Amino acid sequence: SAEVDSNEPVMISCAQKLNSQQSQINEAKVARHRVPSINYAVGLVMFHLHRDAQGLTRQKQCVILSWDECFREEVCRRKWGLSFEPVTNGYRLDQPFYHIIPFETSRYWRFAILFLGKVEKNLYVPQESLVLHPVGIYHDREMPRIDGLCIFFELFDGRRYVPNAEHRAHFPDDNAAALSLIQQI
Repeated sequence: SAEVDSNEPVMISCAQKLNSQQSQINEAKVARHRVPSINYAVGLVMFHLHRDAQGLTRQKQCVILSWDECFREEVCRRKWGLSFEPVTNGYRLDQPFYHIIPFETSRYWRFAILFLGKVEKNLYVPQESLVLHPVGIYHDREMPRIDGLCIFFELFDGRRYVPNAEHRAHFPDDNAAALSLIQQI
């Protein structure tokens, strides 16, 4: 039988990936309690404000998957098996950052997703680039499936995605915070 050399680059890379995944699994089991600087909650439907190629400010609908008290390099690109693109250009890194999953309900994006294969990138964004969606959104059967949502949320109640039991345990204070924010509108 062949011996495996643990100093081989492939083995080192595998061990590092395994350790990283184990760290994420362990982190997901620890409850994240809110701090005063966190303005939004997991599951809320938001607008992400961003500049397009022409320099115009655009808003994209999204849902909050998680939050961090400040920018965290170690989770900005991958979290819970999903890929994220960090948005940091021109923003302070000491403010809360949110993992968001963007989605679009317009007919153009339905066409683009279904027939052109365009996919929205998940983002890791600063708090100052988010605005609470002022009204509920309507989901119909024609709306494209949003990757990742069914893993963390059990239903959509017209205003927010309701976290499943495991996600609620990870963000135990967010349910009350989300309901409070929605009632203020």
